[in-house]
Formats: sequence, structure tokens, C-alpha cells
Amino acid sequence: MGRVLVDLLSVLPIIALIGFAGFLAASESALTSISRVLIEELESKRGGHLLKKYSAQPSRFLNVILLVRKVCEFTAAVLILRLLQQAYTTGYAYLYTVIIMVVLSYVVIGVGPRTLGRQNPHRWARAGIVVSAFLAVILGPVTKLLIAVGNAITPGKGFRSGPFTNEAELRDLVDQAHERGLVESDEHEMIHSVFELG
Repeated sequence: MGRVLVDLLSVLPIIALIGFAGFLAASESALTSISRVLIEELESKRGGHLLKKYSAQPSRFLNVILLVRKVCEFTAAVLILRLLQQAYTTGYAYLYTVIIMVVLSYVVIGVGPRTLGRQNPHRWARAGIVVSAFLAVILGPVTKLLIAVGNAITPGKGFRSGPFTNEAELRDLVDQAHERGLVESDEHEMIHSVFELG
């Protein structure tokens, strides 16, 4: 009974980290697919004022989501490895950790949450922006420092706010062009379907 309890207590942090990373992935997906027009419609709802801040400065929120999601994934990988080393030799523990994390990263953090975020952008964007705004207050300086380091070691001119907001900005421009009559409805849908295909 005591052994089962110890194993359960060892697994719970891993489940929590993977679950939170999945939530962040869904939030990121929703935030990058939401347009400024939709943000204005949601302004009166809970989290709407934060979405307005997001539309003015998306990189501040997306950078911290990416950072925390990566921290969750890597920490979960370390905890899984530590758990497996108790049952298997070092070589097998490494192998099984890689296999488990590839499956979890692809399915539980990647495909599933991102699909949910795109299917229900209203709900995920409002929930995600509240969490990312809190994280941005705490970890904003860390993301700026890491971006500065990344720009310093990358050849050519770097991006001051990081390279993570291009899709959101392009989607927003397409939506604005459609509103002003510069892009036809079928062209607007076609461009968005290109984003969906990645």
C-alpha cells in the first residue's frame, strides 16, 4: 500500500506538468488564431480587457507561454527519467523516457490541445490570457533576457520581441483587409485554411 502511494505521488507531478503544458498549448493556439475583430466582440466578457492588451502586444504573452510550456515539458521528462531509473537500467530508462515524451509531446501537448484551442478560440483565449498575463508579470524579464541572448547568437538582425508572433499578426492583417473589402470572402477563407494546414 505504501509503495503504491509513493508511486502515485511520483506520477501526480508529471500529470500536472503535462496537463498544464497542454493547457498552454491550447491557449497559444487559440490566441494566435483569434482576430482583433473577435477580441473586440469579447471585450465585455471575462478576460476581454486582457485580450485587448494582448492584441496591442502579443509577443509579451506568447513568449512567456512558450517559455513555461517548455519548462513543463523538460521538467516532466526529467521526472519520468528519474521514475524509470528505479525500475530499469540506465539505457532502457533513457530510451523509454524519449518514447514516452515524444508521444506525450505530440499527442497530449501538441495535437489534442491545439485542436481544442482552434475549435473553441473564445473559451481558450479568455482562459489562457488570464494565466499568461499572470505569468508575464512574473517571467516577463526572463523572456526578454532569453530573447536578447537568442538574438545575440543568431546571425543577422534579430527580433526585439522574439519571432513568435508572426502568424497572429498575419491573421489579423487578413481579417482587417477582409473587413475593408480588400480581400474577398473566398480569398479570406483560403488564406486562413493555409494557416490551418501549417
